[in-house]
Amino acid sequence: LADLDNIIPQLRHAKALGVRPIGALVFCESPVHPDSLYATKARELVDRAGVEAIMIKDSGGLLTPDRIRTLVPAMKASIGPDIPLQLHSHCITGLAPLVYLEGVKHGVDQVDCAIDPLANGPAQPATQTIAANLRAMGYEVDVDDALIDEVGAHFREVALQEGKPL
Repeated sequence: LADLDNIIPQLRHAKALGVRPIGALVFCESPVHPDSLYATKARELVDRAGVEAIMIKDSGGLLTPDRIRTLVPAMKASIGPDIPLQLHSHCITGLAPLVYLEGVKHGVDQVDCAIDPLANGPAQPATQTIAANLRAMGYEVDVDDALIDEVGAHFREVALQEGKPL
């Protein structure tokens, strides 16, 4: 998933069709995946594919608050201030909400969340919780809380009707 020669042609094609592509780099914790690797790959996606944003994709929920504190500054330094850095993590290990808050403190521009009751567990952190915590930390969060609550209530009702877990 970090073989950019397999990804860049599709990103270029999407851009030619008018799409604003995001370069996603899947996070992996290993000795051969230092911060510098992600910083280099992110810069390469910007230079070779013309992506307009970079995403750290933590499908396995492997990122920790400690690692995000070094990873984000390395990537931001590489891609520059004008390319947004997005964070997408899953709550499999329970760390994603903390990783999101630390990521934002260190320069992440956007976090991917899920509406409660579909959030957490194997999904992304809950939009409602992340928005409230970021606001408590002094960040401006431009989401419509009433609409988010309405959507959450809808899916809560669907889950109850269908006998699905929240």
